[in-house]
Amino acid sequence: MADEVGLPAQREIIDLHRGEPRKSAQQCCRRAGERHQDECNVGCEPDLQYLQPFDGARCRETDTQRLTDRELCAPVWLCGRCPIAIPQSLKEKHMDAAAASDTLGIRIEPIAAVHIDSFHRTLDVVAREKKYLSMLEATPLPQTREFVMGMIAKGNPQFVATAEGEVVGWCDISRHFFPSRAHRGRLGMGILPTYRGKGLGRRLIETTLRAAQKSGFARIELDVYEDNARAIALYEKTGFAREGIVRRAACIDGRFIDAISMALLFDERGFS
Repeated sequence: MADEVGLPAQREIIDLHRGEPRKSAQQCCRRAGERHQDECNVGCEPDLQYLQPFDGARCRETDTQRLTDRELCAPVWLCGRCPIAIPQSLKEKHMDAAAASDTLGIRIEPIAAVHIDSFHRTLDVVAREKKYLSMLEATPLPQTREFVMGMIAKGNPQFVATAEGEVVGWCDISRHFFPSRAHRGRLGMGILPTYRGKGLGRRLIETTLRAAQKSGFARIELDVYEDNARAIALYEKTGFAREGIVRRAACIDGRFIDAISMALLFDERGFS
């Protein structure tokens, strides 16, 4: 599970004085009233390039301090047949934006009756991995249907990620039963293996948390196995804090696994 919403491509016009490939030139770039200026000394390349990480052996650093994430993943049209370089410090942002583009065709939507069969299949795949969920296989389809319809009837947030009509991931928050704990919700989520590591987990959890806040939840909690580093990192990025260790929380195939208890309080996080 992990992380960012893809950004639409945008084209920039950069004039580096055609015909003088090694000559220093004043770069002028205006976006939304902003002006970026710098001296650059670069070699010649084909006309259309994608922004690349800075390579000190080929060219000098270009001022990108004020470039936005939208610009970092955009193709650049080079009038002077010269590439523009991105400093190595921005490489991570560029890679994140590229990975996020893989999930652009995936919809995040509230679960509905039409999703139940597909959700059941996805739940079973993730459960049978025996790494992430308390259950080791999905409950029978009638029980899964009862659970989903109950979540809808109670107004509990439950969202699915769908690709070509099939559920590939989910995130839900169940409200505590007792009135004294009705401000608390427990989060559960899962994503099919082939859709992990592309930012889909963050899209799912952020959407579900927003719905939970609007529904009046004050505290969201979860337990995550201590060896699930990717999930822990995702939860921490979205505002969850560690509250303790549940020792021997699960026993799978004869092996005890500790879990980390985590929680998010909306008024402390300033979630919006």
